[in-house]
Amino acid sequence: MMTRALSMLISVPLALSVLVAPAQAATSHQGFVSVNLTLAIKSSSFSPRGIIPNKKETASQRNAKRKAKSYLSIMAFSRTELIDQLKFDGFSAKDAKYGVDALKVNWNKEAVKKAESYLSIMAFSKTELKEQLIFDGFTTSQANYGVKKGYK
Repeated sequence: MMTRALSMLISVPLALSVLVAPAQAATSHQGFVSVNLTLAIKSSSFSPRGIIPNKKETASQRNAKRKAKSYLSIMAFSRTELIDQLKFDGFSAKDAKYGVDALKVNWNKEAVKKAESYLSIMAFSKTELKEQLIFDGFTTSQANYGVKKGYK
């Protein structure tokens, strides 16, 4: 008899009822037995929305993090822009900062995406594009990176 361990990433016990066909009855229409399985499932790195839950974060911090992730899936933002957007949406400055910083965003990549987005709708010189990215809240270093990689 083979035993397999099931490892999933949630922290609640789960009871399943499945139908199992014994090997000797595999060709028979009868011989199926009902088996109740209880799986102990553990981990702190699963969330149905793809965000790692932190037991110390407040509901508002968790929702700010979810909202920030949602915004980043739609379009590029600088850290400053994203925090400002979350504040505009009604999150406190503290929760907005937490939500953005908890995502561990690569802001250089966001600057490239933003540069490419701008260039897809209108022409810019490299200087104009850099100034626009800085105006949008990217650091000079991030803006330089965005222009270097995104200006095509």
